[in-house]
Amino acid sequence: MIDNWDERIHSERKRKKKAKEAEEKKAKKVEKAKKVEKKKKKKKEKKEKKEKKEKKEKRKKEKKRRRKEEEERAEREEREEREAKEAAHLKAVAAEAEAAEEERKLAAAAAKQAKR
Repeated sequence: MIDNWDERIHSERKRKKKAKEAEEKKAKKVEKAKKVEKKKKKKKEKKEKKEKKEKKEKRKKEKKRRRKEEEERAEREEREEREAKEAAHLKAVAAEAEAAEEERKLAAAAAKQAKR
């Protein structure tokens, strides 16, 4: 009876020890899974942050490019307008000079006619 009792206690202790080891093993697995999950989450957040930064940088560059294009367009329009005004002025001056030349020729012809 005592041998049976000792054996029973021994097997009971053995069973408890195995159960405890299994529980510890399971706890380790859970901890490892949590760590892995945390690492994945951190990596994902880092990636999202990087993408957000790249997107912001891209928007900034696009805005800068558009502003530069707008400035160039405005300068080009201003220059074309200035050139058009200058061309109109030169045309008017040339027409005025031509009219003065015609008038001079007519006056010279009239003077020549009056001499006769």
